[in-house]
Amino acid sequence: MSLDPDAVNHARSTPINRVSDALMNRIRQDPGRPRPNPMESYWQKTSTPICSIQHPIDVPMEADIVIIGSGISAVAVARTLLSTKVTRGKDGLRIVVLDARKLCSGATGRNGGHIKASTYIEYQSLKRRFGVERALDIIEFRKRHLNEMLKVAEEEGITLQCEMREVEGVDVFFDKETWEKHKEYVHEYVIDRGEDDDWAYRIWEAEDIQTEFRLDHAIGCIGYPAGTISPYTFTTRLWEKLIHKHPWLEPDFYPHHHKLSIQTNTECRSIDQLSRNNLVVTPRGTIEAKHVIHCTNAHAAHLFPQLIGKIFPLRGQMTAQYPPDDFPDSYTIQAALRVHLGEHADYKPRSWVFIYKKGFDYLMLRPPPLEGDPPQISTSGVLMFGGGLSLGDDDGFGEFGLVDDGERQMYGTGGPNIRIAAYLGGMLQYLFRKGESGNNETLVGGNSGRGNVSSRVISNWTGIMGFSADELPWVGRVEQRIPPGLARLPPLDTTPFKPSGQWISAGFSGEGMVNAWGCGVKVATMVLDEINGAGRTEYVKNVHFPDDGKGLDVDSVDEWFPEEYLITDERIDSVNMEYILNYYQN
Repeated sequence: MSLDPDAVNHARSTPINRVSDALMNRIRQDPGRPRPNPMESYWQKTSTPICSIQHPIDVPMEADIVIIGSGISAVAVARTLLSTKVTRGKDGLRIVVLDARKLCSGATGRNGGHIKASTYIEYQSLKRRFGVERALDIIEFRKRHLNEMLKVAEEEGITLQCEMREVEGVDVFFDKETWEKHKEYVHEYVIDRGEDDDWAYRIWEAEDIQTEFRLDHAIGCIGYPAGTISPYTFTTRLWEKLIHKHPWLEPDFYPHHHKLSIQTNTECRSIDQLSRNNLVVTPRGTIEAKHVIHCTNAHAAHLFPQLIGKIFPLRGQMTAQYPPDDFPDSYTIQAALRVHLGEHADYKPRSWVFIYKKGFDYLMLRPPPLEGDPPQISTSGVLMFGGGLSLGDDDGFGEFGLVDDGERQMYGTGGPNIRIAAYLGGMLQYLFRKGESGNNETLVGGNSGRGNVSSRVISNWTGIMGFSADELPWVGRVEQRIPPGLARLPPLDTTPFKPSGQWISAGFSGEGMVNAWGCGVKVATMVLDEINGAGRTEYVKNVHFPDDGKGLDVDSVDEWFPEEYLITDERIDSVNMEYILNYYQN
């Protein structure tokens, strides 16, 4: 989910001063810890057997590294750390993972399932800020995530289980001004990147769209490589494999092997620093650890008050829906099933982003269910449709700073935004063409006789994203300051005291699927350099999956990771509330 100012102008009709004051008050607040009892996303209906794992039963008292969070960035950190060779005479790493709720219950387990770098759109603001060369490098980093995640899924044997697929991502436009502007963006990006790129774009004008897509109201489409995935299944399957391969055994008969402990439903309440180590305080015990890696995204500023206003929460909304009968034939579950069975090798499914003058929505079709899936989801392919942010209070600003992803309570408190839920439940019937008879009932009915919009919507939920005030993720060591640099206070003494041994990978601004994995790998290598010495870490590689230069290989991390993502004191101090307000109001 991207909030490019040229694509999302939230404040056109909203009283600016009123919204500004309310927005600033919300994002200046401590986001706190994840709220208990979140809504279940549709992805989580096929929950992992280890969703509430506490292995071992007692929280370890000591660890080399504690990872807080269990989403996609956290599992990338753990997988990278556990892929290191243990040299003779040295003990393996002891890694403890903490999550305040069930495994992968945050944004990773709740998003729309798109792996899509919005290359030509994001390039515009990046070019203005950093110049052509650096902007192209940042875009290249995001593009690499598709190849890397395809490779990881294949290497781990989970491609089908996590529904990992290459698709053609299609951006759809409905007004001439927006359409012409984005065609110019594509042209500018293609010219600047030169010929050394296999990233192909396809452009459809209005006269071609009706035949190709049956989108009655669209005037232009842009297609380019993308991917779709069940992010929850991808992440939890990796955790299952890691805990199976690196169990935490006591007594320790294998000191020269890595070992992993996962402690769900175990919140980190505070972190106290000793002379050399950190004391990670949980309600089930305290862990003394040399390093702590925060993969807490929207909640990062809770334990790092100096990041209040730098990383802040934003609530997004998603639905799962049965496909309408008239969902275009070439994208139906029957066509996908033929691919699944190897009978239609040329078919490539599509994912969609619908871009309006104000706001955007996103859509993808899940592939056929696998044998053994629970009966409640073994129907047919399901549409995952999200967005509608600008329909929220104050043109969407009302969702900024919200951290409640729980059920709706009595008297209308909590839960999804009603206007957004109603919009998402009814929008698809207007996007795609009606049946040949012109009867809207066929479109709304779905493929099993469901004759109204409400019965077509299977599930509706929210998720809390971590947005960065300067658009970029925050990766690296975070120095503790005395006293904490709270955003609401006047300038304070910002002199750091001793290296903290605390690190972070967070602030993905709704684009975690094309940022979080690489950021996790990077911060893991930074910690390993601290432990082993720069450049001295060796990694165990799968010889059947050699590096092809198109992914995020750990040995070349310094070549592909954007230095602009790294945390510096200068960056922390330069990002302020005015930057946020000016950026999001354009």
